Amino acid sequence: VLSVAVYNHYKRIYHSSLQK
Repeated sequence: VLSVAVYNHYKRIYHSSLQK
């Protein structure tokens, strides 16, 4: 379960980095 939360968190950061 924790893995999913971490994955989602990183996914958001990854998207933000891509947009930046």
